[in-house]
Amino acid sequence: MLHENYLKSMFLAVLLVFSITSVAHADYPADALDKKIIIQLLKDQKFDHLDKVLTRLQTRYEQGHTDELEVAHAFRAFANSDPELDERLKTWLMQKPDSFAAHLAVAEYNQGIGWHARGTRWSKDTEQKQFAKMQAYFRVAAENYTQASQLNPKLTLAYRGMIRLSYALGGQELAKQVMQKGLQIDPASYLIHYQYMWSLQPKWGGSIVEMKKHLETVRQYYSTNPRLRNLEAFPDYVLADEFPWHECKKATPHFNRALGKGDLPYVYIERGESHRCVKSNKAAISDYTKAIVLQPQSPGYLQSRGYMYYQMKEYQKALKDLDEAIELDRMHPKALLTRGRVYYQLKKPDDALKDLNDALSYGSQNKKTHIYLGYVYYYQKKNYVMAVRHLREAIVLGENNPSTHYLLTAALWHERDCDFVETASDFVQLCANNRKCKNENVEWAGKSVDHAVAKGICSQKSKN
Repeated sequence: MLHENYLKSMFLAVLLVFSITSVAHADYPADALDKKIIIQLLKDQKFDHLDKVLTRLQTRYEQGHTDELEVAHAFRAFANSDPELDERLKTWLMQKPDSFAAHLAVAEYNQGIGWHARGTRWSKDTEQKQFAKMQAYFRVAAENYTQASQLNPKLTLAYRGMIRLSYALGGQELAKQVMQKGLQIDPASYLIHYQYMWSLQPKWGGSIVEMKKHLETVRQYYSTNPRLRNLEAFPDYVLADEFPWHECKKATPHFNRALGKGDLPYVYIERGESHRCVKSNKAAISDYTKAIVLQPQSPGYLQSRGYMYYQMKEYQKALKDLDEAIELDRMHPKALLTRGRVYYQLKKPDDALKDLNDALSYGSQNKKTHIYLGYVYYYQKKNYVMAVRHLREAIVLGENNPSTHYLLTAALWHERDCDFVETASDFVQLCANNRKCKNENVEWAGKSVDHAVAKGICSQKSKN
């Protein structure tokens, strides 16, 4: 991971900036609240119009005429993994090197890609090359957040982004320093307080005690910015988040208490997951929808609801959400995986393969993606070589479900590959105390191995 000193050097200029730049007043443009329009302006290289739209929005926030979250919503459009945007952003920055909006857009894009490159697995299960890719993107993001905040020191979004980089890379103290500097601009900034509270979660090195201590300093601003009251939800959310998936029932009361104290979209998403865990499908859909209403055009939230519809076998509703999520974030790994699974169920193997392979584009390794690639190749394309490749990769990534080992065995058997002897043995062993295994599959595996060995077709240990 990046050394904390590196980030300190990147942000040094920010922490030393005291002058305020001025920008002209203009009416707020309605199209700034539609992420798709913003991205289309970028793709069409309408850089003058982009600067005008985004500068107006930021100016109106600085003058107290619009909401800080509207500015954040507009710039979140650039947290988009569409590869086409990379060159467009570079061109915008080259043509307008003094545009704070261009620098902030580049930072948001690279931070988003960095998270995709890292993947969603636990740190202990994440390959070093994935961390290296994340760090490379984060370096670019850090440089551009710094430059953006120098060009416009009132840019609270830049501080919000830098706090996120700081705690993600292990710099809890640096996150605090950036937060304190950002609050000199706007002591009641919801974005800065929210991101700092997020950084204080135990999984990032913080604690509930530190959260409560920060809340004590925030309460003085509730009358100035009532939205800050929502941050009271954080301590109960953390208590809920500590329960593992198989104890989801225990988490729900804590989510309820959290949402009784504040309307945080992500907490609705997490309570929705808890409802999904206990098969309360309608309650889950209700919570996902509340989160989407609070934070529209969120690819992650649309993916969550789309996945719930997929689980409910309401495939057209799932596709509607997933299509929207992918339009907003072209290479969103989870959305692509889920839509690939929907296409598999709809018996559209070519569409499924495209989405599932795209889900791996930024190196985000997910065993489920490889499992479903195995399913499509085995059952729908009858391509057993490719099925073997992906099922093996899923097992390397930690998949230990007997059904995956069974399918790998069957694919190897179709290819007359004697490696099936070893995989069949693994499958039988996994099924020793597993009632979910089908007896006929276990019997087939055992008999196939016995036949191949008895006839001299394969040896007992035949892995090449």
